[in-house]
This record gives sequence, structure tokens and C-alpha cells, in this order.
Amino acid sequence: MIKKIRQKFNNHQFSLVIYKLLHDILLSLIIFFLAGLLLETALPTMVSQNNGFLIVIFLIFATVAGISTLGRKLDSVFTKKNRHHLMPLILIFFFLIIGTSLLKFALWQNIIITTLSVTFFLVFYHLIFLDEK
Repeated sequence: MIKKIRQKFNNHQFSLVIYKLLHDILLSLIIFFLAGLLLETALPTMVSQNNGFLIVIFLIFATVAGISTLGRKLDSVFTKKNRHHLMPLILIFFFLIIGTSLLKFALWQNIIITTLSVTFFLVFYHLIFLDEK
């Protein structure tokens, strides 16, 4: 079947289709991973006892490696977009996950650890993703 598809497209077009499909697969895997984390936050040990996240993380890294390899082959260039409209939702999600993972600690310890973790996340986010102006 792949040979028939490859015969209809030239090699560049086939690589471009696979490149776009890998992006779609990556988005699906990330959504699946976040849904698993959300389920794990709501019902602790529900996902980690049964399936775990190692397979999904491995698939995400393999997909990113495939996208990177095909991107270099196709000479694709991305421009950086400065849209950060999902940042508050990510911070709330991050705060909830850390907070529920520390339920065995005292409340004040949980608040301090969670606040420091979110602060470190923000510092690293600003260092890595935001432009110096």
C-alpha cells in the first residue's frame, strides 16, 4: 500500500505528507498525555498503576525525533511566534499536579514546595522562551 502511495507522489511530497502526519500524531500524543495527567490528578494511581506514562513519553520523543529528522531533510524553518495565551492554564494545571502529588506533606510545606516549583518553572520559561528586549 505504501508503494502505491509513493508511486503517486514524488519523494518530496511523500516526505511532506509523513511530516504533517507526524505533527498530528504528536498533538494527539500530547493531548493523551495531558489527559492521563489530569486523570492521575483527579484519581491518584489510576493511570500509573495500570499503564504508566513511560510508553507515551517514549512515543512522544520518538515522534519528535522523526519530525526533527524529516524537518532537516525537507529544510523546514519555523519562525518564533510570541503567543502565550495558554500560560495561565498551564500554570494552574502545573500547580494542581504538584499540589496533589504532595498530599502527604503538611499544608504549609505543600504550599511552599508548590509555590517554589511554579516560580522555578516561570523563571526557566522566561529564560528559554521569551526574547530579551
